[in-house]
This record gives sequence, structure tokens and C-alpha cells, in this order.
Amino acid sequence: MRRKLEQGPIDHELNYKCRVYSNGRISADAETKNKISAIGIRKVARESGLDRKTVRFIASGGTVKTNKFQNVARYLQTHA
Repeated sequence: MRRKLEQGPIDHELNYKCRVYSNGRISADAETKNKISAIGIRKVARESGLDRKTVRFIASGGTVKTNKFQNVARYLQTHA
């Protein structure tokens, strides 16, 4: 198991549920996907600093690197 996963949650301040895969990638849960869709992919992308294609990929259930998911989760938590 990877050392990061043994140390605990990815970010102690974020309360988002996600699925962590063995290759270090994360996929969002249904609640996060719904929040992205409700706010709008363009707005989430613009304000989180990610590419629109990446945010669309997260919203459709794709797996992304941890830091990209954290950017989106941080934005969703501050603008919930």
C-alpha cells in the first residue's frame, strides 16, 4: 500500500467522499458530480483553475490525479 494512504485522509479539511485507486487516481462520488453539474462545468473550471475538459471528466465519473480533485473539492466546499 502506498505510504500516503497509510498516513490517513488526503486532506483533513475536506469532507468529500471519493474512491481512491491503487494507481493514485481518484474518482468523485455522486454528490460531488451533482454539485458540479448544478453549479456549471464552466464556472467550476474557471474558478478552480482547472481546464474545462478536466472538470467535465470528473463530473462524468473519470479518474484524475489527487491534486486536481482537491482543487475542485476545495472550490465546492467554499462555494457550497
